[in-house]
Amino acid sequence: MLTKGLYANILVMSPEVWEQFDRKMEEEDSSTSLQQFFMGNLFPTEIDKVGRILIPPVLRCYAEIENREVNVCGVGDWIEIWEKHRKEARDNEVRQAAESQKTMESVMAKMKADRRGPLDGKS
Repeated sequence: MLTKGLYANILVMSPEVWEQFDRKMEEEDSSTSLQQFFMGNLFPTEIDKVGRILIPPVLRCYAEIENREVNVCGVGDWIEIWEKHRKEARDNEVRQAAESQKTMESVMAKMKADRRGPLDGKS
């Protein structure tokens, strides 16, 4: 099964994983829009004799992978197909967010330690 991903990428799932994914979305109260997004762009696919899949033109256009290099990433139970530069940009965003989170956690830990000292009578 092929469908649009949330980051202008393509998700590839087995029918069994798709069913599980769909059930989990149904369990969420606010997932109607997501279900519409994924279901409305769902394409069944088959693997050919040499292990290839045919990606429909609408998905190739969405992910901007026509005549471009792609990154294929295994993510848990599915695969993501990304246009190479878009994947690199997304990885940089994630890395920066992680670094910001680490910095924030460090600042918060230092603030807690500073508050503990004077409150405990320690300087």
